Amino acid sequence: MPIFDFYNSGTMSDQLETIKDYYKRTRRNILEISDADLETGKTHFNIIPRKYCSFKSPYNRRDYYKICFIIGKGTAHYGSHTMYVDRPVLFLPSPNIPYTWECEDDFQEGFSCLFNQEFLM
Repeated sequence: MPIFDFYNSGTMSDQLETIKDYYKRTRRNILEISDADLETGKTHFNIIPRKYCSFKSPYNRRDYYKICFIIGKGTAHYGSHTMYVDRPVLFLPSPNIPYTWECEDDFQEGFSCLFNQEFLM
């Protein structure tokens, strides 16, 4: 079975998820980061284990960059494509293209790296 199986998966989203929205949605407590830091243009970089990832993330564009090393089975809907993942993969989505991840089973590991545009400057 191939790593990716591409086909048309739907329409684009007008929603925009911020880093602050991500931390609220995933209930990750980042004590050293204040809301003001996330909203005032300060640099942000964080590496997060995927062991406790949610079973479905919202299909949105993001205002941050995310690099995911995914270990586990699931489906990534990315723009107008759907990718079935059945072995370890590195996923580097563009923040301008909406995407979502749907877990197929409880075994989900790997890491996600989040950073904003200011970090790149």
